[in-house]
Amino acid sequence: PIGHPDERALDVLSEILGTGKSSRIYRRVVADEQLAVEAGSWTYHLQQEGLFAMYATLPQDSEKYETTLAALSDQLEAIRTDGVSADELEKARNQLLRQVVTATLSVESKARLIGTAAVTAGDLSRVDRLLDAIRAVTAEDVQRVARQRLGKDRVFRFIIKQNPGGGQLDDEDAPITAEPETEPVPPGRPGVERPEDFPETAPFAEFKSEVFDLPFEQATLDNRLTVMTVSDAKAPFVSVMLGLPYGSWTEHKPGLAAMTTAMLPRGTERYSEAEVAAALEHYAISLNTDADKDTATVSIGTLSEHLDRAVDLMAEVVLRPTFPEGEFARLMRQEMTGLQIRQRDPSYQAETAFYEAVFGAHPYGRPVKGTPAQLAALEPDDLQLWWRKFARPDQATLIFAGDITPARAEALAVRYFGDWDIDLVEVGLVLPDIPEPEPRRIVLVDNPGSAQARIRVGHLGITRHQQPDYFHALIAANYFGGSFNSRLNETIRVQHGLTYSIFGRFNPLRMAGTFEISTFTRNDAVVEMLEQIDRQIDRFRTVPLSATELDETRRSLLGSFARLRETPQQIARDLWLLRSQRLGEDYFSKLFAAIETATPDDCIELTQRIIKPDNLTIVVVGDADVLKEPLEALAPVEVIRQESNPR
Repeated sequence: PIGHPDERALDVLSEILGTGKSSRIYRRVVADEQLAVEAGSWTYHLQQEGLFAMYATLPQDSEKYETTLAALSDQLEAIRTDGVSADELEKARNQLLRQVVTATLSVESKARLIGTAAVTAGDLSRVDRLLDAIRAVTAEDVQRVARQRLGKDRVFRFIIKQNPGGGQLDDEDAPITAEPETEPVPPGRPGVERPEDFPETAPFAEFKSEVFDLPFEQATLDNRLTVMTVSDAKAPFVSVMLGLPYGSWTEHKPGLAAMTTAMLPRGTERYSEAEVAAALEHYAISLNTDADKDTATVSIGTLSEHLDRAVDLMAEVVLRPTFPEGEFARLMRQEMTGLQIRQRDPSYQAETAFYEAVFGAHPYGRPVKGTPAQLAALEPDDLQLWWRKFARPDQATLIFAGDITPARAEALAVRYFGDWDIDLVEVGLVLPDIPEPEPRRIVLVDNPGSAQARIRVGHLGITRHQQPDYFHALIAANYFGGSFNSRLNETIRVQHGLTYSIFGRFNPLRMAGTFEISTFTRNDAVVEMLEQIDRQIDRFRTVPLSATELDETRRSLLGSFARLRETPQQIARDLWLLRSQRLGEDYFSKLFAAIETATPDDCIELTQRIIKPDNLTIVVVGDADVLKEPLEALAPVEVIRQESNPR
């Protein structure tokens, strides 16, 4: 249980066994024998007891359950018999020390640390001893807890085979059987009397908005690489992000940007994939690579004492990746497995069909990671060419955030990225036009046998560049479908009991955006759900927000600004948003001013101009044999059968 003297030794054991790509389990089960596409271990300390687990996810075409379980057990048994090395112990300590340090970056995470110590462990002083407790763990402690606490007589084994139903997640697993929540809930708990001096309403402080500047310093290297620094020494931690304004919209083959960025750490001129993983994890350096529809990023996070080493490794994967064929094949297998799982998720199917219907042949209309068929068309040379075209210093931004001065940030950038040359490879981008909105229609994605339907409704929206429209859209989306008290949730969930959750939003991308509503319901309520959504859209366009809605929305948007920009890492995220979207440094000042001065008429004028009920694309993922006929009464229906679905 939490607070037990062996708690930290078990955490160290889990780090060595199965945390990260250099761990014993990952190297044996994923990298070397390729029994699984994912594997690891974890600890979970509760107030009265605790859990220790090892796990592996097999490829879709594998049934080697017993072989994989035996491989997991072998790794634990090796530690029980032979112990762990000094190098493994140091790596595990670094990882756990980093976890404690990063837990002090925000007020919320600090509160969680203190609350856990005071309430769950019953010892508030525990917070001050966390770092020392980690450093005190020895190799002998790790072997001892493996022997004493993880014997074969205490093991539970679980095999979860392929799920043919494939994929409803979270609250979507439960059928919608709720009654409308129209009766008020009595205040308080039974048997508890309200104190006489207890206020009837929550005593909110007087709201005062304040524009928060984004504090940073900027420099430009000789190769035109932009370097930005957000300094804050309150914790010995630094994040570094390299951003490129090129995402999946630049691909000549779908899935190329995401696959390329995923391959960057899997082999360089100096290091193999295993060596990169080992170096990163030994010094508790996180390295993340990503591509979305608009941009690509490479980012690291590290304790301050390892910053030079971290930036060196970052530069290595950015400037000298080799895209080795063996690692490409291994990553391809992992990505294929992940896509095959996601494609059975009704939420993923609805999102994919919606964006394809709205954006057509434009790259925004396809999933960033592609489909299994599209990935199969990629070759390592495709990845190398894409990176040569779009990874260039004159278009990149390198952002340092945390325990670092601008002078040191610029010096590190010069040392590790100063020789990054501009490779003038012909880009040759020709993008299809984003299609004009079509008349109202329904796309019905067949999910045979499903008792429920996933629903996505919407059309083209706006971008952040459309100002002040976008600022007014933020207000409108909040009271329409952005919170539990929103109009959509209050009407469709609370009053009519048609769903457990429903959201409405404007989603801005760089070249275009969407207006969209997302929810789910049982099959016999799909038509009623869509009729209710129509009523709420009409109300959205005609009924101004009340004084209460406006006040609550302003408090939510402006009051959350400081909390969402508390850490230097969050500020760095916003700086990249401004740079990648080309919004200008005064964007947040204009945002604050618009939210503070917006009127109900501004929001109504926006919604009447932007929201077009006659051009709605309605995507329903459900049993087509059950739903097609009733849906045809609402709009023309196009049925997409999974077996013939080109997606």
